[in-house]
Amino acid sequence: MSHEYAYRALILRQLEEFGFVDIPSSGYSMFPTIRPGDVCQFSPIHNDQLLIGDIVLFLNEEGKLIGHRLIRITGSHDKTIFECKGDTNQYPDLIVTRDRLLGKLATIRRVNRKGKSITILANQYIFTAWGKVMLRLPILSSSLRKLAQLFNASHVLHEQRQ
Repeated sequence: MSHEYAYRALILRQLEEFGFVDIPSSGYSMFPTIRPGDVCQFSPIHNDQLLIGDIVLFLNEEGKLIGHRLIRITGSHDKTIFECKGDTNQYPDLIVTRDRLLGKLATIRRVNRKGKSITILANQYIFTAWGKVMLRLPILSSSLRKLAQLFNASHVLHEQRQ
């Protein structure tokens, strides 16, 4: 059994048994929606439940877990192709087939500056509105990438001072 297959099976079993899986975020590709250290809770994907703008969890070609925004669905029901992109990424990911999709973002848990844990629901109006903005204005990606780099640099400086 390959490492990728075992990883996929473990996540799918967690989704089936508990109805969710928590995945900690480690990168800036979905900044500012998802930040490093956020805990993203994904729920199972039910047939025809996905909408353009949803954030989905999938295994990429290298077997890495990725949580990116769904930007396009093409193909027929049995050969559907999904195209995803990180909000700060310049280009979309390689196409994703249905068997590589694992879950749909339900919530984001984050610790704010005051140390208080907050939960952001993925179906809140502001959250879905931001997704629509990102879909209609992909040119924002480069600006968000620069903002993410500044955000990262400020966190590094803050950690060095403590």
